Amino acid sequence: MQNLIYLIIMVLAGGAGWYAGSWKGRDAEQAVAKYQKLGDDAQAALQQAKAQLQTGLAAKDASFDAELKKLNATHAQQIQSYDSKIAGNQAEITRLGKLGAVGQMRIAELSKRRDAATTPAERKALDTQLQAAVVAQQVVQVEIDGRTCLPVPVPLAVLADWQAVKP
Repeated sequence: MQNLIYLIIMVLAGGAGWYAGSWKGRDAEQAVAKYQKLGDDAQAALQQAKAQLQTGLAAKDASFDAELKKLNATHAQQIQSYDSKIAGNQAEITRLGKLGAVGQMRIAELSKRRDAATTPAERKALDTQLQAAVVAQQVVQVEIDGRTCLPVPVPLAVLADWQAVKP
């Protein structure tokens, strides 16, 4: 009988051990399931973030490409405009040179007439005309000098400083 009691106690102890062990196993299984769900949620959030980044990057790329096309078109138009201005430049310099020669002859003629003037009023009138002719000749010479320098490249640092001070 005593063995039967020992046997019953052993069976009950084994059942209690099995029940306690299975209880801890359930907690572990629940914890694993919980962390598995967290991992799946994190993976889904990562995929969603990647998709959003890809969409944003594609939009930025499209915007950049459109801006680049616009800049290239503007640049091509500016180059074409510049080339057309340069194309007629030498002819304009020649025309202005002839105009300048005519202006120099007029200045020389007015100077002779002023030196030969007999009255102060006549001298003053010729002096006023001479000053106006000199100013007009200076304007022509500035235009010639500017057109002569037109095809010469300007250093980028100078252009950057100039563009920073736009009126």
